[in-house]
Amino acid sequence: MKIKLMDFVKVINGEFWSGDPHGYFENVSTDTRKLRRDDCFFALIGENFDGHDFIKIAVGKNVSVVVFSRNDIKLDEGGVILNLPALIKVKDTLSAMLDFATYQRGIYNGKVVAFGGSNGKTTAKNMAHSILSLDGVAIKSFGNYNNEIGLSLTIFDLKGTEKYLILELGISKRGEMEKLSKIASPDIAVLTNIGLEHLKGLGSLEGVFEEEIKIFDNLRSDGIAVLNLDDPMLCAFSQKMASGKITFGTSSADIIASEIRNHREGISFQMKYGDVKFPISMKIVGEFNVYNALAAASVAYAFGLNADLVKQGLENFRPVSGRMEKIELPNGCVLVNDAYNANPSSMKEALKSFCDAFLGNKKVLVLGDMLELGNASIAEHEKLGEFIIALPFDFVFLYGGEMEHAYRKNKEVLESKNVKYFRDKEDLFEELKKDVYLSSDSAVFFKASHALGFEELFARISDEILKG
Repeated sequence: MKIKLMDFVKVINGEFWSGDPHGYFENVSTDTRKLRRDDCFFALIGENFDGHDFIKIAVGKNVSVVVFSRNDIKLDEGGVILNLPALIKVKDTLSAMLDFATYQRGIYNGKVVAFGGSNGKTTAKNMAHSILSLDGVAIKSFGNYNNEIGLSLTIFDLKGTEKYLILELGISKRGEMEKLSKIASPDIAVLTNIGLEHLKGLGSLEGVFEEEIKIFDNLRSDGIAVLNLDDPMLCAFSQKMASGKITFGTSSADIIASEIRNHREGISFQMKYGDVKFPISMKIVGEFNVYNALAAASVAYAFGLNADLVKQGLENFRPVSGRMEKIELPNGCVLVNDAYNANPSSMKEALKSFCDAFLGNKKVLVLGDMLELGNASIAEHEKLGEFIIALPFDFVFLYGGEMEHAYRKNKEVLESKNVKYFRDKEDLFEELKKDVYLSSDSAVFFKASHALGFEELFARISDEILKG
C-alpha cells in the first residue's frame, strides 16, 4: 500500500528533519541486506546491533525514508549526497514501527486470524493458510515471524487486496501477548494448547496460561475465540465464556476428530465439522498434528467455509522444514526432523507419536537440549530421562549441557548400553553415521530446541546415506 509521508509522520509521532511531506513509500524494512529502492528503513536498536550504524548503506540504496532516533547520525564522509531520503526522527524507532503496524492493521479490511499457544501454532497457522487460500487471497506470517518485529513486518507486506491475514503470536515473557494481540486486533484468535514453554520468562504452567489467554483481550467486538477442549486449562476457561467461541477436540466440541490413526505415511481420522462428517488423510506424522488440523478447521468453520475446502486444504498440506519433516532415503532408512523447537510438553507428545508411527522399525532417537526452562531445566530434563525408558527406542543419543541431566537420571533408573551422551556434536555425528543406526529398517528421530542447530546434523546424516 502506498503511504503518504505527511500521514506517516503523524502516525509515528515523528519530526521531519528533511524531505517532502507529499512524498510516498510502499515497503518497510529493518534489514539493509533486504532493502529495495524507495523503501522506508527503520533504524532499530537491539541488544547486539544498532540500525543507525547502517543508515549510510540505506541511503546508498536509494531508500525513500529513514526513521531514526539518535542525534548523531552520519550520512556521508564529507562528500555531497544526491537524492537524500526523507529523514524522520522519533523518540524510539521500535515503538514508532509498532505504532505504524497498528495503524496499518486498522485500515486493512480483510479478516485477521491470530494463532497462539505453547505448541503447534506454526503448523496450525500453515494448515489454516492451506485451507483459506482456497477461498481467497491469503497471506501468512513467514516462518516463525511471531514477535513484535516479525508481526509488524508481516502486516507491512499487505497489499490491501488480501481476504485473509494469518498471524502467529509467540511469547517468551510476561506482557508480550498484550502488545502482540493489540497490534493484531484479530477477528479470530486461536489457542492450540497450554504447555511448559519459556519457563525462564513465564515462571510456571499457570504463568503460561495467564499470558497466553491475553490473546483474547484484543479480539474485535464480533470476534471469535477458538479453544482446544482437550486441554484442561482451556476447557475450564471455555466454560466461563457464554458465547463468541468455537471449540475443537476429540469429543463434545464443534469440530471433532475420531478414529485417529498415526502411521509412517501420516495421520488419518474422521472429522466432524459441525453437522458434517468426513475422512481426512494427511501426509504428516504425529498424532498431535490432528489437533493442529482441528484448530485450522475451526478457523474455516468460523468463516463459514464448506467441508470440501477443509478436506482439500488439509490433505494438500505438507510440513515445513524442521516440523515433523520426513525423508525416506534410497536405502529405506527414514529420517524425521522435528528439531525446530522443544519444550517438555511438545517433547513427550512427539516421542510418543514417533514410536506409534514407526512400530515396525528399528527406532533411533537423537535429542538435544530443551532451552529457556529457567530454574525448571534440571528437573524437566531429569523427567525426560525417565520418560524415555518407557518408550521402545532401540538406540538413544543425547546431546547438550542440559541433556546430561537426562542421561544421568536415565542411567540411575536403567543401566543401558544403548543410551549414549555426547558433549561434542562432531562426535555425535561420527557415531550416528554408522550403518547399524542407519540401516534399511531404521527410523531416526531428531528433536531439540532450534539453537542446537540439529537441522545441520539432520542434513549431514541424510547426505551421508546418499553418498554411501
